Amino acid sequence: MSQILWGFSGEKSSATDLIFPDNCSDDCRSRLPVRFKQDQSWRPSFDSLTATGYDSKGAPGELWKPKEAGSASSLNTTAGDYALFVDAVLNGKGLSSSVLRQMETPEIALDPTCRICVKQEPKELSKTLFWGLGWGIQREHESVLLWHWGDNGDFKAFVMADPARKSGVVMFANGEDALNVAKPIIDTAIGTDSLAFAWLK
Repeated sequence: MSQILWGFSGEKSSATDLIFPDNCSDDCRSRLPVRFKQDQSWRPSFDSLTATGYDSKGAPGELWKPKEAGSASSLNTTAGDYALFVDAVLNGKGLSSSVLRQMETPEIALDPTCRICVKQEPKELSKTLFWGLGWGIQREHESVLLWHWGDNGDFKAFVMADPARKSGVVMFANGEDALNVAKPIIDTAIGTDSLAFAWLK
């Protein structure tokens, strides 16, 4: 497996934004294996449906209303709808089996010491955490788990899925410190030690 300098950040433009430069919502949604009830660009109806985010001191934050769709950060949806998406991925709904195999295949090992590592050569590479096609991958003891997370200030998310068992867990939270309590929830639901949380700190 070749190694290049690489980092992950929702703050940067992504390849999807280049493919769908205007408003990717219509075209993106037509390519998804499930239909989300929500959307990427803000709609007035979201005002009454969106949770308030809270900072680490418990103070409510201002509601972020993205004017333009951004594939890395502006999907407005529910944990239930996202769970349907994960179920579709795990069960091949709208996806070929070869695409799922690609999602499970490591492309690049993570540098365990940093998340956005484009300015430094890694001193070591993880033997258990990788990035694949759109997912983080945890591989150890013949087990393969898919994972991803979201961090938009006061809103946090984490998802983990087990392709072999076709099961997963999706956690959406509206608190700045929510990932601090996510690991025991994810570990209990999946029956594993989710290693990504140490990398996320």
